[in-house]
Amino acid sequence: GGGDRWHGGEHEHPTVCGVVLEDGREIAARAVVCNAAPTALLDGWLGDGLLPRCTQRDLEAIDSTSPVVKINIAMDKLPAFKCMPARGSGGGPEHRGTIHFVEDTPQIEEAYLECAGGQCSTTPIVEMTIPSVYDDSLAPPGHHVASLFCQYAPYSLRKGGGEPWTDADREEFKHRVFDLIDDYCPGFSSSVIFCEVLAPPDLERIFGLPSGNIFHHGMGLDQLFFNRPMAGWSTHRTPIDGFYLCGASTHPGGGVMGAPGKNAAKVVAHDLATGR
Repeated sequence: GGGDRWHGGEHEHPTVCGVVLEDGREIAARAVVCNAAPTALLDGWLGDGLLPRCTQRDLEAIDSTSPVVKINIAMDKLPAFKCMPARGSGGGPEHRGTIHFVEDTPQIEEAYLECAGGQCSTTPIVEMTIPSVYDDSLAPPGHHVASLFCQYAPYSLRKGGGEPWTDADREEFKHRVFDLIDDYCPGFSSSVIFCEVLAPPDLERIFGLPSGNIFHHGMGLDQLFFNRPMAGWSTHRTPIDGFYLCGASTHPGGGVMGAPGKNAAKVVAHDLATGR
């Protein structure tokens, strides 16, 4: 992003004037709306010196911890649940929603505690969605794609000290997930013809998600409502006039509902109309 500075009285008042693209082109704008996590601003997006040091410290203190591994798969048939009758390639009601593979609360707690200790859960908590049962254009006839939202896994593995993920680590975690699903859907593993395992560092590197967090930042009570993304920034406005936030890091948070963007659009429209 690009910015200009207006000096008023004893204080320097920064105001956005547009963006600078990677190829050097400049685009002037009265307002710039950003759906990236606000912690990205620490990487120099706004230029040096525009954010006060106290604001930088507040951004650095935001908790973005995420224990999620995302696994994308392609299958040559739908999973067949032991507790349900056989279905055709179009699937049944058990395939049309979020499928949770978990027995009880103690299983969730044990999986979490293993992750808190720096290890991947021995028995992961898995959520599966199969979008191709709604949209058959996503896969060839008779085939399907699925997304697995898997918990819990740390950003760094504590095998003697915070170590990065290796391909072997990804493969081991994948087998834990597949073995779990096989217990409920016999033959699931053999139906998988493609698999992509994205650990927290992969989600961060590919999609710019801090610590791999799909909500940008944690959704605990200390980072919701007037504290989202942090105190003083809950109106989608920032200390930089004309620069707004609209992503999952803003109120009311993530969840594929569009509410943060709608709220931000109202604020931007109001400010442009009133000359705020």
